[in-house]
Amino acid sequence: MGSSQMVRLRLIAILRDSAGNPLPNKEVIFYYKDVKGFIEFDRKITDINGKAETIYNYTGKNVIWFKAVFQGDQDYEYSEAIASYRPRSRILNLIPLIIIGTVVIVLTLTAKKHKE
Repeated sequence: MGSSQMVRLRLIAILRDSAGNPLPNKEVIFYYKDVKGFIEFDRKITDINGKAETIYNYTGKNVIWFKAVFQGDQDYEYSEAIASYRPRSRILNLIPLIIIGTVVIVLTLTAKKHKE
């Protein structure tokens, strides 16, 4: 019964402004958490719907934490959000399985106050 299940997680970060409008063409940095803290594993640019997507393959048995970060720019402040994924119980241990999961992380950005 040494088979392992791989979970292919689709991570989706959604960037919106305080009015709920999507923010395209913004860089999102994706992190996963291990014993050393949060480790960067990918960077993506948001599409016209404010979404940035990446894939993370996970074979662990415990809850895994993810963080999406927008580092800020000339218009918006730094923002981050955290989400987790808990693997389901392993009912089938006879064959290796690939399970597909989705983790959605929503970031609401605050506009910078510009001096006039």
